[in-house]
Amino acid sequence: MKGMKAKEVLETLQISRQTLQRWREQGILKARKLPNGRYDWDPESVYAILNKGEQRGTYLYARVSTPKQKADLAHQVENLQTFAMKNGYQVNGVFQDVASGISFEKRKEFFKLLDLVLAHKVQRIIITYKDRLSRVGFDLFKYLFAKYHVEIVVMSEITDKKTDQQEIFEEITSLLHAFSMRMDSGRRKKLREAINSDEESEVKLHGTKNEKEQAASLSTDSSKSDWAAVWLLDRTPCDSSLTPEVWDLRSF
Repeated sequence: MKGMKAKEVLETLQISRQTLQRWREQGILKARKLPNGRYDWDPESVYAILNKGEQRGTYLYARVSTPKQKADLAHQVENLQTFAMKNGYQVNGVFQDVASGISFEKRKEFFKLLDLVLAHKVQRIIITYKDRLSRVGFDLFKYLFAKYHVEIVVMSEITDKKTDQQEIFEEITSLLHAFSMRMDSGRRKKLREAINSDEESEVKLHGTKNEKEQAASLSTDSSKSDWAAVWLLDRTPCDSSLTPEVWDLRSF
C-alpha cells in the first residue's frame, strides 16, 4: 500500500507541522525516510488516530446477478474466507449482493461497504474477480478507493468467459422481461380506455396492434434493443415509470 505525503496527513488529521513532527518523534505516527530527505507516512497509523485507536478492517465482497445463482454466492464467500485466512487477513465483515453488475440500483450491501470506505474504516476489500465489484468502471473504483488508501485484492485476474456470457445473457433476459411487462401494462390501460368510446376504441386498438408489430420487429434483432428503448420512451411520454427500464436497456 502506497504511503501518504505530509500534506495529506496534515489535511486528514487537521494538525500543524510541529505536531506532525512531534508525533513522528514520539512514535505516534510511523514514517519512512526517503532518499530525498522527505517522509513517507504510514496510512494505518494516521487512520488509527483519526478513528480514535480503531484499526481499519478487511472486508469481503461477493455478488451474483440472479437469485438462481445463490449457490455460487455461497461458494464465492467460502473462497474469499479461505483466501483471507491463508493470507493472514482478519476479516471484519462480509457483504453480499444479488444484483446486476451493470447497475447499482439494487446493490444495498455494496453501498454499505462504500459508506465504510468513505468513513475511513476500510483497509482492504477482497473480491474473487474484478467484475464482482463492477462490470463497468472497475478502474474508476480502484482510483477512488486509492484516494482513501483502500487496497482492492482480486483473487484471480482470469475470468471464465463462458460463465460471464451466461450471466450477461441472464441479466439482459431479466431486463427485457421487465421491459415487456411494462409494455403489456401500458397496452392494457389503453384497451380499458378504448372500451369507454366505440369511436376511439377502433383507433386505439389499431394503435396497439401497430405497437405490437413494431415491438416484435425490433425484438427480432438484438442489435436494435437500444432503439427499442428509445422508441418506447418516445411513444409513452406520460408514463414516467418506464424510464428506469429504458435507461437500464441503454446501459449495455
